[in-house]
Amino acid sequence: MSKHIIFYICVLCLCLFNLNCSQKTSTPSKINGVSLVSTSEKVTSENLSSLKKINPNWIALIPYAFCRAGEPEVYYDSKKQWRGERPEGIKHAAKLAKKQGFKLMLKPQIWVGGEGWTGDFTLKSKADWQTWQNGYHNYILQLAKLAEAEEIELFCIGTELKIIATERPVFWQGLIKDVEKVYHGKLTYAANWDNYQNINFWKSLDYIGIDAYFPLSQSKKPSVEELKLAWEKTATVLKKISQQKEKPILFTEYGYRNIDKAAGNQWELPSSRHYRGELNNDVQSNAYRAFYETFWTKKWVAGGFLWKWFPKHGQMKSKKNSGYSPQHKPVENVISEYYRNQP
Repeated sequence: MSKHIIFYICVLCLCLFNLNCSQKTSTPSKINGVSLVSTSEKVTSENLSSLKKINPNWIALIPYAFCRAGEPEVYYDSKKQWRGERPEGIKHAAKLAKKQGFKLMLKPQIWVGGEGWTGDFTLKSKADWQTWQNGYHNYILQLAKLAEAEEIELFCIGTELKIIATERPVFWQGLIKDVEKVYHGKLTYAANWDNYQNINFWKSLDYIGIDAYFPLSQSKKPSVEELKLAWEKTATVLKKISQQKEKPILFTEYGYRNIDKAAGNQWELPSSRHYRGELNNDVQSNAYRAFYETFWTKKWVAGGFLWKWFPKHGQMKSKKNSGYSPQHKPVENVISEYYRNQP
């Protein structure tokens, strides 16, 4: 064998070795996501540019459908619905986001009129359930086809449908199979924080999706260390279920308000529309920092989507803003720091 042939074989082996090593050592980018509020107006490039101050690389687009308590009909894409939530609005926002380099999750959600939380929605008769399932199936398949056409990277098949997701597993398995026929990206489901262990179709999806409003502390302003300590038990359980299901955890929603006790039972806090108390920016910043320091270095955590960001950034400067949005609040700097420093 000539020296030239031996040389080229050695070069080829070295290249293959380096390629194999890079594949083993490289890690996927963390999903540093933001849930974008869909409104009645068109999203603009300037609206999306405002996001860059906190360094996200993913955006969740949320097209709501509507039900009424105790009624089986699922309504979507009516003329009365906000343009941003309808297919035309989602397509428009997706195209703009892609141009600016964002990856996307399409996250359908149900708004239940006259009831409150979606997880409590239920029906009485088999006929009503069949009507609801048909309506929801059509809603999800319509959006899955849209996600495929717009090359949206991640599709969420449902959000916080606690009773339905637990008690009707056959429906969900069938829905997943039908979605896979028309959509070829990644799939998840957004389980509420107190229900993710009851979902039996995780192995059919790519991520274990959790809306992470876990109660941590009832203190008015808990410290970062106190909150990290409170996270330890939950983090252990999450790691175990990730290993058991062989799927990474994705926090499909997470976030905190800037009022007293914001890291506690969040569902018991007064509505931001009617809140007249003092703001507490420290608890919001502490809670975000503890969340990132607990999870953002873990390989079994894919990342997550903070809740939430309004397109018109300039209109969020109100000193009375006690909602979940981090806009024009000190916590923006915390988010920017952790999102910027992740691969």
